[in-house]
Amino acid sequence: MDRAEKKRLKRKLSKAKLRQRLKTEKKKTKESSSVSDLSVKSETVPKHVFNKGDKMVFSKFDFGESTAKKRNKSTEVPTGKNYKVLLKQVKTKKEKISVVEEQDREQARDMTTKESWKSALLKAEGVKAKDNPELLKKAMKRREQKKKSSQRKWDERNRTRAKQVKDRQDKRAKNIAKKKEGRADKKIQRAKKRGRVSV
Repeated sequence: MDRAEKKRLKRKLSKAKLRQRLKTEKKKTKESSSVSDLSVKSETVPKHVFNKGDKMVFSKFDFGESTAKKRNKSTEVPTGKNYKVLLKQVKTKKEKISVVEEQDREQARDMTTKESWKSALLKAEGVKAKDNPELLKKAMKRREQKKKSSQRKWDERNRTRAKQVKDRQDKRAKNIAKKKEGRADKKIQRAKKRGRVSV
């Protein structure tokens, strides 16, 4: 067997080993996922509650983490960095409250208290609620100024780079012209020495 055949055989063996390892890993993951699915199913099954007379009670509810995680994101206090969208959300909420206030002041007061509670709960969780329109406007202005300044810097950088390139090209052109003149002078000097050119 020559070296090329040995290499080919070695490569085939390594590929076969890799395939075998991948198959065993797939089997393990399938088994572990089925076991975890069973455990999750057993956890989600509601626990039966019995009273003193050994009769099942249906009015008991288990509020676990699953309900806490399924919070409706549309009703949450606005967070994030898209200030235009956030400002729009805040304005629409205020308009909604003002419309409701015209019809029913009590309901409007309830809505504002709900909103304040939501923001307070989010602050307690560590989430920064961005529901102040003045601050949002300031943040938008800051971002716009930052964009403009970075654009100015970029334009300035491009101008300086273009100037540098132009300066280099001019310098190169001058050097080439100098060299050509120098060569012509050398030729004339040589011709003078040999007596071919008379001045």
